[in-house]
Amino acid sequence: MLHPYFYAMPRTAKKILDIFPPRNGISLQEVFSRSKEEKEKKTVLRHKLPPRPTLPRKTAGAVLLFILAGIIGTGLYLKLLETRIEIWPVKERWDFKEELRVSTSFSAPDLNSKTIPGKIMEDVQELSQQFDATGKSSQEEKAQGTIKVYNQYNLPQILIAKTRFLSADGKLFRSKERVSVPTEGAVDVAVEAAEAGEDYNIGPTKFSVPGLAGSPRYTSVYGESFAAMAGGRTSEAPQVTASDIEKAKESLRAALLQGGSQKIRYKLTGDTVLFDGALMQEEGDIESLAASGAQVARFNVRGSLKSRGLVFQKKDMEQFVRDFVGARIPEGKTYNQKSLTIQFTLKDIDWDNKRMATEVAFSVDLYPLINPDDIKSSVSGKKYQEAQDIIANDSRVSRAAIKFWPLPAAKVSDNKDKIKITLRLD
Repeated sequence: MLHPYFYAMPRTAKKILDIFPPRNGISLQEVFSRSKEEKEKKTVLRHKLPPRPTLPRKTAGAVLLFILAGIIGTGLYLKLLETRIEIWPVKERWDFKEELRVSTSFSAPDLNSKTIPGKIMEDVQELSQQFDATGKSSQEEKAQGTIKVYNQYNLPQILIAKTRFLSADGKLFRSKERVSVPTEGAVDVAVEAAEAGEDYNIGPTKFSVPGLAGSPRYTSVYGESFAAMAGGRTSEAPQVTASDIEKAKESLRAALLQGGSQKIRYKLTGDTVLFDGALMQEEGDIESLAASGAQVARFNVRGSLKSRGLVFQKKDMEQFVRDFVGARIPEGKTYNQKSLTIQFTLKDIDWDNKRMATEVAFSVDLYPLINPDDIKSSVSGKKYQEAQDIIANDSRVSRAAIKFWPLPAAKVSDNKDKIKITLRLD
């Protein structure tokens, strides 16, 4: 049945052609059939493909930030990357020994005459010290008193000086002077004990006269004391001996010598050097203020001393050594000042001309001159191992270490400014 549209058309209308003209002999029905099959295939394929992945917004932002940070980090790394090369040059130890003079006539080190300036330092001191006396002296005192001598004989009795009087307990006393005792009379006689000591400090007693023994006067002439005898004693007192004085002088002399040396050394400033043998000391009079035999417990000794020292500055000695080494160092080499060691000793001294001779022994490390720019040029842009081999084959180098900062790298930087060279002299 025809579509109504066709009924409405006039009969005189032209013949209608097919909408899809045949292609290559293919009918319209085949065209529609193929079109339908293709649509079905596309639908099947569309169902078979996995769905497109989609990222959350936060995750996508983090990924972008990570990528951006990586780009920035890589740029900073390339900008900061340094090649650090440590080089230990070949060292050679030099030992020298030279005679060096120190003279007050020079004001600066002189390499030609091998002389450095010196200076005289002086000090004068006086000292007095007190010492103990070690000697002992005995002090003995005899007891003294008065005896009343009675004479009951019919003739006067003459008693010469040192007449003996014997006490009832056997203590002997002697009269001090000649006396005459009248008949039936009595005389006071001053007496002194025959020996020193407290044993003679006896109380009142009766005395006989031993010199009259065997005569009729022995019982008629006698004595009696009415007061105690006193003053008898024996004691020891300190006394200065000749040995005390000599020892005291030696002690004071030692104190002066030590004090003079210390005072000179106290005056040393900075790196001033004073040899023990470059100190001259002249002592003045050393005397004791007490004579030998003086009975005193302590006595004084006094004296004086003049000290002189010939000194020099250590820096002048070191300057001479540096100049000496510098004048003899081979071409193409230099030396490590920190390795310099110096020892010096005194040989002799001339006080009249104020100069002395010293022996100086010193050692120093020599090493070849190495231009860092030459090293940079030889290793710039080279791979790590290649750069290592280049430096290792340098006869001036004992060993070397190549490091990268802040992170490891495969080769040395092409930029010489990014290559840092450090000479290790340890």
